[in-house]
Amino acid sequence: MKQFLAQLEAWLRTYRPAYLESLQQGASELALETFEARFKVQLPEACKLLYRWRDGQSPSDFSSLQGNRMFSSLAEITSIKDMLDGMIGTDFDDPAWWQTAWVPFLANGAGDYLCLDTKTNELIAFWHDWDDRSREFPSLEAWLEELVRETQSGELEFDV
Repeated sequence: MKQFLAQLEAWLRTYRPAYLESLQQGASELALETFEARFKVQLPEACKLLYRWRDGQSPSDFSSLQGNRMFSSLAEITSIKDMLDGMIGTDFDDPAWWQTAWVPFLANGAGDYLCLDTKTNELIAFWHDWDDRSREFPSLEAWLEELVRETQSGELEFDV
């Protein structure tokens, strides 16, 4: 995981320096522990490494990290998760619609998220208006490896 983060940072430094500049400093251990305690989740070490590296992007930057998804900070995740967790049993009658074990770390700005399932460590898609909850990656490590591969191969394109 550390190797992929170093490769991503090097690629961003070369090809997307403005985006790299918009990434916030890494989250503290206290911030990670506070998040886990607040939501009664255990973040996998890969997630902690990601957020120790960078705590999402600046809230004033709407550039995507991957596809049309932005990298959410712990503060943004807290706000989103508070809202969605609070809708269980009222707006969300179906228990499969949203689960408290999900951590929405990538967002498209339209209410759709790539979520880490803290029970399975899989990454699943959450669509605000569609009930498909497909697994997009078997783990955070697999996602990051794919992101690095796509950036280095030129498959992932950006307006830089």
